[in-house]
Amino acid sequence: MKNYICVKNGETIKRVLRKEADKLVATAGWSYCPRSEWKEKVRDGNRAVIAENVREAVAAAPKPRNDARRAKNLKGKARKVAEQAEEPKAETV
Repeated sequence: MKNYICVKNGETIKRVLRKEADKLVATAGWSYCPRSEWKEKVRDGNRAVIAENVREAVAAAPKPRNDARRAKNLKGKARKVAEQAEEPKAETV
């Protein structure tokens, strides 16, 4: 099982492997941060952005047409298929 640690540098928060976190803290000026902060700002924050994008895409998508003629044609085709299934074809010898 891999151990992930949360580190931050200013406003940037990352969740990285323990070895990488140790390197970042020792050499690059990062500091450790609580996992709850990562959840709140990164994980859950991205979900909110994605949900908003999905809502906008659904609102902008064209509405499906309710075409009565198409429905009538499909019913006719379904009836023909059912009739053909009931009538066995003549056997050829």
